[in-house]
Amino acid sequence: MNRKYQMTVRTESDLRSLNQIVAVLACRNMIIDRLTLARAPGGECMYTIGMEAEEQCIDALVGQIKKKIGVLKVSTRVDK
Repeated sequence: MNRKYQMTVRTESDLRSLNQIVAVLACRNMIIDRLTLARAPGGECMYTIGMEAEEQCIDALVGQIKKKIGVLKVSTRVDK
């Protein structure tokens, strides 16, 4: 059953990270509902991504994104 999720990714201040994250989502044919970019203190980038998916798919995405160079933290929550 698909649910709406909000994924937050914190990376080093390198915009190539966004390209890598979107590539992971594209490989799984994920449709991004929302994408918000922000700079955190210290120059880090924060990406908030809204999408609809199954729980198993979200768990796999989190694992793949955590392995990318420059990714500091990945968290997800069910979007209500």
